[in-house]
Amino acid sequence: MLSLYDYDDANSTVPKDAFGKRKIYFIRYQRGDLFEKTAWHKLVSKDGEPEKKDPSTGKPKHWVYNHYVPHSRIIKALEDNILDRERADVVKFLTDLVAKLKIEQDEDVKGVDPLSSRLAYDAWAEWAISSIADWAGIMFYGPGTGDGAGTKLDKPTGPVNGAAQFVRVKNSAEVLKTVLNGKLDLAEVVPNESGTESAGKPTKPVDRNILSLFRLTMASKLPDDDDDDEDYSYEDMSDEEDIN
Repeated sequence: MLSLYDYDDANSTVPKDAFGKRKIYFIRYQRGDLFEKTAWHKLVSKDGEPEKKDPSTGKPKHWVYNHYVPHSRIIKALEDNILDRERADVVKFLTDLVAKLKIEQDEDVKGVDPLSSRLAYDAWAEWAISSIADWAGIMFYGPGTGDGAGTKLDKPTGPVNGAAQFVRVKNSAEVLKTVLNGKLDLAEVVPNESGTESAGKPTKPVDRNILSLFRLTMASKLPDDDDDDEDYSYEDMSDEEDIN
């Protein structure tokens, strides 16, 4: 996600208390690799499914990193917890959340005071929300049932480690639901929703052109296949399909 800031955004003259009491009325979220994933790869790959060899080349076929709970559902649960709360309260909520999930801070955000400026707030919140949505606990490396474009839980199916992965991600999903105050939907199947607009009702009118641009941005990121999630390649982090 790319943002442009003017001088005042990076050097706020608004008193910290006043800035902290401003309420959030709209959330713009664009998926991307927004936190450092070296340690994340190691965590998710601990019980990863062994890779197969391509008989035609003799080289390994790499799996992808998948969400057991669709990414869109986690973002929806975060929205439901954040909208209409004061900025300072959102910082406290997210700080508590990453602590409960034992998520290590990236070097880029260590020591950052989120309430010191708009720039600091956006950078820190982007890291926090992204690292929660891609929490290693609910990720698995290997084949799965697919999430049906965000409508289904994606269950690991690897013949070697799939059963153990399923126990881990299922238990982790319950933990995530608890720390998200029960707002995470863990139903096997849910109706398909575009997810292009913020789930909450804005306390002020929102520019419809902004929503249209946001909707277009999200639509352009939807994959052609049935799997809404991850699709991080082990080799180059590019989108690719599961290897069955």
